[in-house]
Amino acid sequence: MKLLSSSFLFKIKGALKVSVKPVKKNFISCLLCASRDEQTVQELLGDLSRQSLNKDSFEVVILDNSAQGLKKLTDQFAAALSVVYVRNASSTGMLGALRNATLEASRGEFICFLDDDTRILQEDFLQKALEIFQKTSPDLIMPLGKALCKEKDGRDRYLDPYSYAARCCLYQRRVIEALGGFHHDLAAYEDIDLGIRSRLAGVRVFKTDQLQYAHPGLFFTSLQKPLAIGQSVLKLRKYYPWYLWLLIYLNALRFLPLGLIPTTKNRQWFKISLGVLMAPFVRKECTYRG
Repeated sequence: MKLLSSSFLFKIKGALKVSVKPVKKNFISCLLCASRDEQTVQELLGDLSRQSLNKDSFEVVILDNSAQGLKKLTDQFAAALSVVYVRNASSTGMLGALRNATLEASRGEFICFLDDDTRILQEDFLQKALEIFQKTSPDLIMPLGKALCKEKDGRDRYLDPYSYAARCCLYQRRVIEALGGFHHDLAAYEDIDLGIRSRLAGVRVFKTDQLQYAHPGLFFTSLQKPLAIGQSVLKLRKYYPWYLWLLIYLNALRFLPLGLIPTTKNRQWFKISLGVLMAPFVRKECTYRG
């Protein structure tokens, strides 16, 4: 992809509005779009409240996209964390737009994207991340992901150890702003799209097991999320040259052959590509929340 893109002059930028507010140096903004139950979000906020990094060196920006509202919960952490609370005023389930909203509300030189069901069990996670940025200055840090095992049926075993997924990924703000953040109209795949553009731009990625997080494995009880992924992949056609988009599309279909060997794990990966294949025939907009 990088070889093909270097042969043509084009720019692929997201819809992020670059803030005019001064950036706070040596400061981490932890960004999460929260739509799950209070208990799940409370666990993550508890992890962040126990970080060894001084609370004056990081903030937690929460975009509340939940049905029940999380303001009372976030208020409970006001003494332990610097919390910026943003209520999603629209009915959109487009994660690209929501993640851009968290970016626009933040002020840190460094950005840590988190899912609301991610767990940060390392109490020095943010301290180590800040030290890595200061000492080696990578554009992007990929921590090691480990499956969060709550289920007895093994469904939480399926997690890529290193990924561009926003469940836990750290960027320098200047890199995200140069890429234009996320595309507003993507309900899913917005973080992978940002990763693709990062690769095309030649960002320096630092993979490390010094930083670790836990997250539920990929397990789909329905086709809702795979269809959201598929619809988002189709939308990328208007942003990329056709030859690059075709590579992205074919890559998203790579799990189809796994349907011929229907183990539990293969069925889960197969659903992703099945959602991509079915997306052109589904008129209803699918979202992760829906």
